[in-house]
Formats: sequence, C-alpha cells, structure tokens
Amino acid sequence: MKNLGANYPITSKYFKDQGYSNEQITLACRKGVKPYEYIDSQDRFLEIKLPSIHEFSTYLSGKISQEDYLYAQKVWSEFECKNLDEYHNFYLKTDVLNLVEVWTVF
Repeated sequence: MKNLGANYPITSKYFKDQGYSNEQITLACRKGVKPYEYIDSQDRFLEIKLPSIHEFSTYLSGKISQEDYLYAQKVWSEFECKNLDEYHNFYLKTDVLNLVEVWTVF
C-alpha cells in the first residue's frame, strides 16, 4: 500500500503561499495532536497557554507521548498561537489538508 512519505504538495503549497518557513511547513505536514476531551466549553478556546500533557489524554487513545506533546508545544510556538482557539484552528486546517493529500494520492 502506498503512503505519502514526505510528499505533501497541497499542504506545502498552502503554507508556502501564506509565507511560512520550510520548518513550519514540515510541522504542518505531520499528524497533529489535540486535547479533544479537555475542550468541554467555548471558554477553553480563550485560554492563553497550551494545556498540560495530561489534558491530551483521550478515552480512545489514552495518553499522548512526550514526543507528541513536544510537537504540540513547537506548533504553539512556531505558529505563534495566542490562545487555544488558534491552536484548534491550526489543527483542523492541517487535518483537512492532510486528508486532501490522501484523497488525491489514493
């Protein structure tokens, strides 16, 4: 079965056209992590720092790895997220773009 490897032309073009660096584009091409169950009200989106690693646990997947949490911290920093809403929107955007990549390849 094929996989995308490092080939994400749609995602890369989208972020390049937005003026992002190659390092930021590399971050955008990776499957993101999101504290699904932590976001239990609209007020959470106003929080101005990334939740702790423990808040990224889910009933389905359990705890995230330290590597995944470091990735989340790097995304927050590199994309200058001001609140959880901006992080959430980045996650959704990259999730959809990566899905588009899969649909165009397979």
